[in-house]
Amino acid sequence: MKTQAHWLNWKHLKVYSSLLLALFLIYGIGGVYFSKNMVDAGGHPLGLDFIAFWGASYLALAGHAQDAYNIPLLFKAQQIGVPAAKVSYPWFYPPSYFLVILPLALLPYLAAYGTFMLSTLGGYLLVFRRIIRGKTAMWCLAGFSGLWMNFFDGQNGFLTAALAGAALLNFERRPVLAGVFIGLLAIKPHLAMLFPVALLAIGAWRTLITAAVTAITFMAAGTAILGTAVLKAFLASLGDARLFMENTHLLWNKVPSVFAFLRLLGTSATWAYAVQFAVAVVAVIIVWRVWRHCRNRNLRNAVLMTATFLVSPYAFYYDLAWLAFPIAWLALDGLRNGWLRGEREVLVAAWLLPLMMVLIAAMLKVQVGPLVLGSLLWMTYRRATTASMTGAPASAAPAKISSRLYSKRCYSLANTSTMAKKSEHAAERKTMNADAHWLNRERLIFYSRIFLALFFGIGVGLVVTSKHMVTGDFVLAWAASHLALTGHALDAYSIPSLIKAQQIAEPGPQDVYGWFYPPSYYLLILPLALLPYAAAYWSFMLSTLGGYLLVFRRIIRDKTAMWCLAGFSGLWMNFFDGQNGFLTAALAGAALLNLERRPVLAGVFIGLLAIKPHLAMLFPVALLAIGAWRTLITAAVTAITFMAVGTAILGTAVLKAFLASLGDARHLCLENGSLLWSKMPSVFAFMRLLGTPVTWAYVAHFIVAVVAVIAVWRVWRNCQNRNLRGASLMTATFLVSPYVLFYDLAWLAFPIAWLALDGLRYGWQRGERAVLAAAWLLPLLMMVQIIAHLNVQVGPLVLCSLLWMTYRRATTASMTGAPASAAPAKISL
Repeated sequence: MKTQAHWLNWKHLKVYSSLLLALFLIYGIGGVYFSKNMVDAGGHPLGLDFIAFWGASYLALAGHAQDAYNIPLLFKAQQIGVPAAKVSYPWFYPPSYFLVILPLALLPYLAAYGTFMLSTLGGYLLVFRRIIRGKTAMWCLAGFSGLWMNFFDGQNGFLTAALAGAALLNFERRPVLAGVFIGLLAIKPHLAMLFPVALLAIGAWRTLITAAVTAITFMAAGTAILGTAVLKAFLASLGDARLFMENTHLLWNKVPSVFAFLRLLGTSATWAYAVQFAVAVVAVIIVWRVWRHCRNRNLRNAVLMTATFLVSPYAFYYDLAWLAFPIAWLALDGLRNGWLRGEREVLVAAWLLPLMMVLIAAMLKVQVGPLVLGSLLWMTYRRATTASMTGAPASAAPAKISSRLYSKRCYSLANTSTMAKKSEHAAERKTMNADAHWLNRERLIFYSRIFLALFFGIGVGLVVTSKHMVTGDFVLAWAASHLALTGHALDAYSIPSLIKAQQIAEPGPQDVYGWFYPPSYYLLILPLALLPYAAAYWSFMLSTLGGYLLVFRRIIRDKTAMWCLAGFSGLWMNFFDGQNGFLTAALAGAALLNLERRPVLAGVFIGLLAIKPHLAMLFPVALLAIGAWRTLITAAVTAITFMAVGTAILGTAVLKAFLASLGDARHLCLENGSLLWSKMPSVFAFMRLLGTPVTWAYVAHFIVAVVAVIAVWRVWRNCQNRNLRGASLMTATFLVSPYVLFYDLAWLAFPIAWLALDGLRYGWQRGERAVLAAAWLLPLLMMVQIIAHLNVQVGPLVLCSLLWMTYRRATTASMTGAPASAAPAKISL
């Protein structure tokens, strides 16, 4: 048997990198577009930390370099560069760094920013090209979040990484030059701490002495030019920096150190330092052992640059631009000497770390940086102590990544005899012909036309009898778009401010709605308020309806099916309410349709579905059940990046407001929103309408949710029928999340279609067509119970019946059947 190829092949590397590159470019362009007077909505200047460099340069050129260590005086200098800036940035650099940034204030702020970032990026790229050459490698670097985080933050990660990388590349052939690079790295002394350890381990005395002389000379030159007061101010500022790090919890999200990891968990500063010291000692020992005993230069270099972040408690996310180099060295070593299990996943995690660590820490209060860095260091050490330990040194010439890194992964499907299938289908056709069911083709079309006429008449009646345009919840999206476009996206989470924005769209009395969407959803609705309200409504609804219809046509093609969809109450409920049910259903359906042939595209669709995270909860379960790692990772990357772009454009305050709003949504709308329970087809709402306490309603809902998750896992794990897989997932979604509303039931068109196809192919069991009819009518039935004020929620009953029907079909005849055809099918009754 051939060994199964790994999922991470060269094509996927390019796809992931291209996706992230596009998103970072969109973020950058959006940040510039929405800025005013070179600042964002929060008063932060473009380039963020770079304003500190420009301000320090301005003070130094004016003969007041020591004032850079005085935050109020530095802020005044920063406002000369960017007058609209409202946030100050501190300065904790040694006198030597003044020699690097001194000319910056000779240029206007943006010109200085561009000059500094592009010149240091040039050095960074030169070093990377010395390590590895090839289009695939450059694509990976272009999509590397560490590069973009440093670029957007206006920091010196490119410079320090280039100095460290150039030192490692030159220390054997040009030891003196390598020492000069290490000495220059003393502009950030905490990032150079491991170089003496490595150099002592191999007895590289010339490099070590040159580094010491360069660092001392560089510091002395800066002190001589600027005055000893600057050196004293720098030394005094170190205490402030330490206190800043120990007590500023907002920084811990951005610091990938063990110290920050423990402080976020609530550990005292003393214990955090103690554990940081213990981990640092282990990292130092590992660096010493690898440099002392291993002759593989790639592993030596990778272990030093990785361990640097586990030794220093004071390193930031933009410093992780360094990781491009150890990732490249380890990739080269893996391609030459083979991979151990899990190593490529570690490299992917390290590649995503600069972006992931900030988002995860902000949302979960957990700093994943040390975990990923520890895994990367262990991977390097393990390779150094096994096959690579006795190998020859890696070639000094830059290497190229082969485009044939990995072959495509193949999924094996159960094979069924062709003759058996033919006889089985023939028997089923006979059974179907003998079964003269009441729900035939003519009646389907007839009922659908009646409901189509009914809903069309309701729509016309609403337009004629209403003084204002009736668009339901859409006014929320328009108002949020208006607030975001005016630089007040944060106000969307404030009901009074949101109501004022709604009045702009529709003057007069209105129902009170809340905005509980994540920052990523802003990226979709942002252009709406550029149009008049009515035009925005029709543009949004028709465009999302178009995507919905395209997906439905990919599932089934037939006039009868289209008539059934035209009369489907879920479609009209979403249309009248101006909601995003078409959009979320199209994303979910497109993901399921593309899962096998285009797994990366499917992952993108799932990631975009995170605009409503509670509707995407079952996708990880299904993907884990079939081992669809490419799709799962793509979905995670897309969701995180989408959220990061929205947060970056609108500000972290919007993300915080969204997270805070979830408590209001739970308390006001879910637990105590008696008016909403009749609109929620969930077990929780069913129990609350019966008068059950909140706690017991949650317990009942949790039990049903667990059963639904198990059903989805078993169907996806054991059944090869794609129609039943898709139907089980989309149906169970409404039994897992307690917070779903009637307009979300637009999703049901797709599982109904899949189950209808499966029934027509393999025969019907008693009661199944009645279940499909009930599901088709469910959104309308819920509206009837709302209008009639019936305190009964029929949604969970119908949805459980639909899921049971799907599960029963999956565990009987369809379990051993061949997968359903990917081509759209026609109904033949």
